[in-house]
Amino acid sequence: VFLFISLVSKGQWSVIHCPFDSCIHNFDYANMLAFDANQDIFFSGSVYNSAGYAYVGMYDGLHNIELTGLNNYQPVGQTGFLFVDSLNNIYLGSDAANTAGHAYCAKWDGTSWSELGGDNSLKANTAVLAITNDQFGNIYCAGGFTNDSLKAYVAKYDGVDWSELGGMNALHANDGIEWLAHDPAGNIYAAGWFTNGPTNQVGNPYIAKFDGTSWSDITTNSNLDTIVLQGSWGTWIQDLSTDRFGNIYCQNNYKLNSLFISFARAIELPLVMNVELSVISCQ
Repeated sequence: VFLFISLVSKGQWSVIHCPFDSCIHNFDYANMLAFDANQDIFFSGSVYNSAGYAYVGMYDGLHNIELTGLNNYQPVGQTGFLFVDSLNNIYLGSDAANTAGHAYCAKWDGTSWSELGGDNSLKANTAVLAITNDQFGNIYCAGGFTNDSLKAYVAKYDGVDWSELGGMNALHANDGIEWLAHDPAGNIYAAGWFTNGPTNQVGNPYIAKFDGTSWSDITTNSNLDTIVLQGSWGTWIQDLSTDRFGNIYCQNNYKLNSLFISFARAIELPLVMNVELSVISCQ
């Protein structure tokens, strides 16, 4: 079994594959890609070495390399979300647990992996699924983990301590947060399985925005197409990103008669338009 990653360069697609014996399992795949200022490509997902451990790989233009060598990073399952900052530090979210049994945000500084904030500083009670930053160097992460009120939240690391973004229960998400994004103005966006209802089985999924002071719902009561965000329970926002102009892009899984249909949407800020990019898949 080989791991294949497609690379486009100068208008041509080519395949980056895994020619060494570390890709030994039947379901090897990379579901997260990131690159640094040197144009090195990093990948994570269901990628395992010969010892059976998931790892983060780097493609330097010639070779696929396991960061720091065999078994340096050993999450329980697959590796997860990758994020690279302007200093080429790599941040990784996954279901990896520390010695206290808590999930955490891992940081690669070019030499070794460490737990961001220090040992057991985040104390996430389940997987870290999303990571982003802002122009001030703060790191944000979210996932399935919850606070003492059992509400999912966005955690902020300011270089010293972790805190709940906006304060205790400011977002009070009723289900997991799968995606985070930031824009040039420093706003933070969150989306995932949580809804605007009292429980995750009631209401509609939405994109939440933190403007530095408070959280708001930027999709409910907007002109974002209701067939996408206002479906029956089972709908969720699967992807979220922004560009340098402040546009937001999201992908939504809409449950229709037990079929999940993926839509891509673009939202221009302020919310004056949304454009359907394509219907991606039915599964």
